[in-house]
Amino acid sequence: MKRLLKYIISIILICVPAYIVYTGLVDFVTPPATNHPADQKKIVPQTTPTPSPKIELLPIKIITASKEITINAEIADNEQKRQYGLMNRKAMAKDHGMLFIYDKERVMTFWMKNTLIPLDVIFINSDKKIVSTETMPPCKADPCTEYSSVKLAKYGLEVNAGFVKENGITVGNAAVFELTNTK
Repeated sequence: MKRLLKYIISIILICVPAYIVYTGLVDFVTPPATNHPADQKKIVPQTTPTPSPKIELLPIKIITASKEITINAEIADNEQKRQYGLMNRKAMAKDHGMLFIYDKERVMTFWMKNTLIPLDVIFINSDKKIVSTETMPPCKADPCTEYSSVKLAKYGLEVNAGFVKENGITVGNAAVFELTNTK
């Protein structure tokens, strides 16, 4: 009888939670509304979002005094995409990045919560000129450091850390890209 009771309890302990998860009766992950710490409720997703099978990349050219550099950027043009950004990525190709797009210029603030790789962020205004850059190491413990644009910016372009210095990217350089069908 004891064995039967243990068997029934183990079945219940396994099957009931599985049923709850399978049917979606409980929402275990509630994504935060924005990527900006000032606007955040500090809710952190517990799972890695699954990227879409076909990620469209936007070529962005940065024109420096000595060369043109092309970055193939994923687009983050809505709150959910901006919130997740490059969280939980273990690596990123050398010439890739993510372009965060906002409706209007503002002082942008980024942080590195759940971001595993160090990044540079290039802040770009509505005239597509670079207004400032920051290097952002991963955040290992709360509270995470915030990184803000020095001037108003409409776009934030995240690339691998060291990319800005390695390519001689400076304030005033132009960013050339054309947006179509964002959001």
